[in-house]
Amino acid sequence: MDNLSNTRQWTQPLNFTVEFASTADRVYANGLQQVQLRVGLAVADENGDLINISDDDIRSLVLIQHSDARELPNADPLMGLPPAAVQWDWSNKRDSRYRFFPGADPLPEADNSALASLNSLYRDFWVRSKASGPLRVAAKVTMRDGTEFFSTEMPSGSVTLVPEAVPVRRISDYTLRPTNISERGVSYDYIPFVIRNRGVLMEFVQFSMTPASISKHSKTAKPGTVHAVFTGYTPTPGKGPISYSQTNSGLPSTVLQDFIRPGQVVILVADSTFNLSQSPVPGPNASAGITAIDRYGNTHRVTITFNSNDDRLRQIKVV
Repeated sequence: MDNLSNTRQWTQPLNFTVEFASTADRVYANGLQQVQLRVGLAVADENGDLINISDDDIRSLVLIQHSDARELPNADPLMGLPPAAVQWDWSNKRDSRYRFFPGADPLPEADNSALASLNSLYRDFWVRSKASGPLRVAAKVTMRDGTEFFSTEMPSGSVTLVPEAVPVRRISDYTLRPTNISERGVSYDYIPFVIRNRGVLMEFVQFSMTPASISKHSKTAKPGTVHAVFTGYTPTPGKGPISYSQTNSGLPSTVLQDFIRPGQVVILVADSTFNLSQSPVPGPNASAGITAIDRYGNTHRVTITFNSNDDRLRQIKVV
């Protein structure tokens, strides 16, 4: 900055702003998705001359509620969901696993060397919510002597954040369309776990199925053998390794990459005949609970089961 002093103590903010740095004022109230804010600060001495802002001044910046100046909790380091009693919190880091609100794009992160001509320094904040109503947010900076200044007293010193309820999904929103594969004498289906958002396939960041497999059994004509239809799944969306309830010899351990997309979960349904004296047989389970978290931080909980009790049919459904 031009004509800035490095020795005098600042006494007042000349510019103290809070603005959106992601192109939406909304955030899903799931405690995971973030909205990006940018705080700008320029300070002056008692004569009104601009003063360089110290690192300590920048580090003292926090977000507050506009109504009562109460500080919002800091979530760093990010470790999953906020505590139960916390409705809003903020971090100095973006959790890149989750996208901004649908239709919103982030602005470039604050680059103070590029913005120096504006006579302000900038700091980005990423805010999460579990609240049911909007919140007007401002900022606070604390001088070395403990004096506090609030952006509420400045033009453009606050923004209003709007939490959006997590969408309620219907069972019919989930699509299971199998692709049949046959190799080494084993026939099985790849079934993407699919839901569409505004016509676009939803991506997931986490997926679990409990138990890891469902199965149904039938006896075979050959003594000492059991035929089973059972499932496995890809626990890491967009990756190939398959998890089963137990190791099953001769069955695929990974999904062929041609059949899996980034962020996509694949459920595998296979049938095979097991020699009781040599191979572990999947234990029979009628249904499994699925918990999936999508790229917006919203949680999906459904159950899968077989379409039919018929011994040899591989079709599964969401219920």
